[in-house]
Amino acid sequence: ANEQKSFSGSDLNPQLSEKGLSQLDKISSLFKNKKISGVYCSPLSRSIQTAKFISDSLNLKLVLDPRLSELKIGDWIHGTENPLVKWMNYYNEEKSKGIPRKNIRPPKGENSWDHMKRLASFLEEIKKIEGELIVIAHSGTNKVLLGMITGKDPDEFYTLPQENGCLNELYFDGKTWEVTKINDTSHL
Repeated sequence: ANEQKSFSGSDLNPQLSEKGLSQLDKISSLFKNKKISGVYCSPLSRSIQTAKFISDSLNLKLVLDPRLSELKIGDWIHGTENPLVKWMNYYNEEKSKGIPRKNIRPPKGENSWDHMKRLASFLEEIKKIEGELIVIAHSGTNKVLLGMITGKDPDEFYTLPQENGCLNELYFDGKTWEVTKINDTSHL
């Protein structure tokens, strides 16, 4: 979907492309010599394909977690040429009317604050787990997560780069999260 420049976020569920499938060995090899405690992923197929390949190669159970899904665009996901552009235009129009940012949502969808709540809940849960974890999510979800940890304003989350197949590293010291690597594609 990305190669065809078509929108593939939210609840749309395309499979990995041939290129994505060919990158699985390269991505998986990054974790061969690490002591990984668990593999988590969103319930969307491209995330599952990647995570299953990695979890199988490490002989670990795969945990599907809907909190890792992309932002829900709601009713605009179907029948709209580019729902993300429509959402951003709507968001900016409503904001210019003085409507508080946290109250602006697409019909039956969510905003960055809703997305942050889901991800904060996920982070709270995994920080109790000992060892290194692999989390397979999506570009938008990664941008929100990284934006939260680095203290960006929610309106700036989507300016963070996230290439397909990239690696981000997060470290939790028992009190705070730190981003130690962002958008690394050197393995590809």
